Amino acid sequence: MMEGEHIDWRSVAPPIVFESQAVMEAFAEMVYDIHTKTVQHAGFDLSPTDEDRYKQEKLEQIESVLYPIFSIIYGQPPSERYADIFEQIGRLAEHLAGDHIFPDGNKRTTMQISLGLLNLADIRLVGIPDTDDT
Repeated sequence: MMEGEHIDWRSVAPPIVFESQAVMEAFAEMVYDIHTKTVQHAGFDLSPTDEDRYKQEKLEQIESVLYPIFSIIYGQPPSERYADIFEQIGRLAEHLAGDHIFPDGNKRTTMQISLGLLNLADIRLVGIPDTDDT
């Protein structure tokens, strides 16, 4: 890319759309699992006493963050609400970290999810090493 050249990110990496409830639920499960591994890796044990109930509550909270960001709402896809994938992931990061869904590890989980989504869109950030640790 030449200096000063403009990249049309909307065409290179458009916003992501979850077209079904099953995809939304699977992604919420992935967020939950990444969070669990993140806090365990840091040496924390945040295991609740009623794990099934806790997990279901957290999955519902995660889905409440994901739904307005990745779903088609009243016929309007994310591509009509967000300029590009960066704006969309920025909104995800704002709410996933800011809503404090988990007792610990919200920002670390949000970073992993955000970078993972960019990676899936074949966007590599300079200075961020590729790892398969999580």
